[in-house]
Amino acid sequence: MTKFISMLILVFICSGNLWAQITGTFKDKRDGQIYKTIEIGDQLWMAENLRYRVNNVVEENVAIQEEVGFDFAQGYPESDKYKPEFGLYYTWKEANVACPAGWKLPSKTDWEKLFEEVGGKEIAGARLASRSEIWKEPFDPKIEACGFNIEPTGYRFYILYRLWEVGKRSFYWSSTELHEQSAIGFDFHAGYSEVFGGQLGYRKENATSVRCIKSTKEN
Repeated sequence: MTKFISMLILVFICSGNLWAQITGTFKDKRDGQIYKTIEIGDQLWMAENLRYRVNNVVEENVAIQEEVGFDFAQGYPESDKYKPEFGLYYTWKEANVACPAGWKLPSKTDWEKLFEEVGGKEIAGARLASRSEIWKEPFDPKIEACGFNIEPTGYRFYILYRLWEVGKRSFYWSSTELHEQSAIGFDFHAGYSEVFGGQLGYRKENATSVRCIKSTKEN
C-alpha cells in the first residue's frame, strides 16, 4: 500500500474522460541526459523534447549543411540551440534512429491514441502544450495543461536551413511514412486548442522536434 501511494498518481477529469497521469524520469545511457516522463493511459512518453545528437547525418542533407557551415565536430548550427528546453531538430530519417533503446519515434496511431486519451484532437493541442510565456498567444483558460509540456519550437526549413515559426507553432514527426518525400507529422499552434496534421505529409528534409514513446513495457 505504501508503494502504491508513493507513486503519486494524479487523476484528472478531462472532458468527461478519466485518465491517470504518472510522472517520472528516464536517463539516456548514451549521453547521460535525464528526461522527464509522463504516463497517460497505457502510454509512457518523454515529457521533454529529445536532445540526443545524431552523429551520422543523413546523406541528403550533407550538401545543405556544408553550404551553411555545418560543423561535423560540433554538431548542429548555433541556431538549433535557440532554447535549451527546445531540444534538437531532426529530419525524418534522423528522427527514426534518434530515440534510445526501448523507446521509439511514435507512429501516427500512437499520437492519435494520445489525443483521444486527453479528450480528443479538438482540445489536445491546448491540453498537451506548456503554459510558458514562449507561446505568442494564450490558450483557452478553461482547458487545463496535462504536463506534456510542448513548447513552440517551430521547425528548421530544409532549403534555407534556419528556424521558422518559433513561438507560434510546434511540429512533431511520426514514424508513419506518407510517400518517398514526406511523412506524417502533427502541428500545434499558439492559441489553438486543436491539433493539426495527421493527413498531409511534411517534407522529410525539414527538421522538427521529437518526442519518444516507450516501445516496451519494461522501464
